[in-house]
Amino acid sequence: MNRLTSELEDTKELFRCYMPFVKGGGLFIKTNLPAKIGDTVAITLTLPDALEPEMFESEVIWVTPQGAQNVNPPGVGVLLNNTENRLQVKIEKLLGTMLNLPEPTYTM
Repeated sequence: MNRLTSELEDTKELFRCYMPFVKGGGLFIKTNLPAKIGDTVAITLTLPDALEPEMFESEVIWVTPQGAQNVNPPGVGVLLNNTENRLQVKIEKLLGTMLNLPEPTYTM
């Protein structure tokens, strides 16, 4: 199983990575790791101002390959698999009103 690490230093980067259109939430993680939709990955995620990282296993649900025909970085989108959507709630609380911004993200 591949291991991915993401350290999001501020809420602007978190906004670009968050995938609110995914049921239960999703997160885009920049990586050059070759992955396919359906792959299982181990995630270590550090949210802005967090003292400790979140660690969980997830499924790849989005792939932006190296050299894609857009300005977005290569990476994968993963499900936020966690008990009672705790991680989704935490992220949406950090983002607050930013969730409604019309700015582009890494996935949409």
